[in-house]
Amino acid sequence: AAACTGWPYFALQGGGQCFCGDAFSRTPNHSKLGDAMCGRVCPGEDNKLPTRYCGGGWRNAVYAAPSAMTSLFGLQHAPRPNRNSTR
Repeated sequence: AAACTGWPYFALQGGGQCFCGDAFSRTPNHSKLGDAMCGRVCPGEDNKLPTRYCGGGWRNAVYAAPSAMTSLFGLQHAPRPNRNSTR
């Protein structure tokens, strides 16, 4: 999540590869799947709630970034990173 500070969403894929973004797709070929399809629990995250999945092969575990959650409650969030960033 720290790598995506300033972005409303982040996703983990393939065991932890991180992607940041402004939105996520809701098209039929990118539909929501059950949590069990979102890969394994991230290393060191066993027995934590909510369950923290690290994505799988061609499967993203999508999360609302902490800054997006605070902005929902009217708090100021961190500035958006440079769009040319590789993260």
